[in-house]
Amino acid sequence: MTRLLSAISFTLTLGVLTASAQSDALNGIWSGHWVPEGGVRDAITVRFAVDEDQITGEIVNPENMDFDNISFDAETLDLVAESTHAESGNFRIEARIEDETRLNGTFTDNGSTGEMRLTKWTYVPRIR
Repeated sequence: MTRLLSAISFTLTLGVLTASAQSDALNGIWSGHWVPEGGVRDAITVRFAVDEDQITGEIVNPENMDFDNISFDAETLDLVAESTHAESGNFRIEARIEDETRLNGTFTDNGSTGEMRLTKWTYVPRIR
């Protein structure tokens, strides 16, 4: 019975750690490009911070502004982030994290929607 309870406890702990790691997958700076339909490729950089159950984020480029609403599913790695400002307009990201370092989906800038491809900034220390 003790082994069974230990196994169940280990499995539950592993599940919580996995969900936390997946949630943390969004944390960081992502940059790349988006191409509006019929338009020209344009640079985009976004930043997300995950603190327990709270996610904050901002568009760094092309306009610097905070996201008003962020929805992230830690199991499917699907993201929806929206920013609405009277002066700058409306921005929306609908994307999914793929291969831990790619955020692919669509970006909408004031009604113009296009394909978006972002890569997570990673740091690899030099070996001396």
